[in-house]
Order: sequence, then structure tokens, then C-alpha cells
Amino acid sequence: MLEGLPDDFDEAFIECERLQRPDGKTEMKITHQFKLNADSAYETFSPADDLYPTQCIEMVLTKEYWKKARLTFNPRKATFSWE
Repeated sequence: MLEGLPDDFDEAFIECERLQRPDGKTEMKITHQFKLNADSAYETFSPADDLYPTQCIEMVLTKEYWKKARLTFNPRKATFSWE
């Protein structure tokens, strides 16, 4: 998951948002962003494989009702939340 990020960064996140389309199908909006340091603004990054983290999030939340899930991480730790 660190692929596509600079070697030294402060924080990054992957956010998945489930959107209900008018035809009844579910659409996923996926956001990948990072900050170089605590004071910098978020920038977009492109991971080598953007589907794998999304599939992992969907698998973890298989039996949950959720609209938005977020994996926030840095080189030392990670947190996961959903609503």
C-alpha cells in the first residue's frame, strides 16, 4: 500500500464511499491522499494497485451496513474507521 507514496510522508489515507445510483446499483468513490508533513495540505497519490485495499475494506465490512470507510496510516501505524 505504500507504493505510489514518497519515501518520507506524515500521513496518508484511503477512503471508500458507497453511493447509491438511481438504477439501484452501488457505486464506489475511492480517494487516495497523503500529507508530506503535519502542516502540509493533502495531495492525491496513485497506488500501484488501487483495487486491493478497496477489496480488503469491503471484506472486513461484509456484514456491516456502511456508507464510508477510511484507512488512515503512516509508516508506523494504521487506523480504520467507518460510518
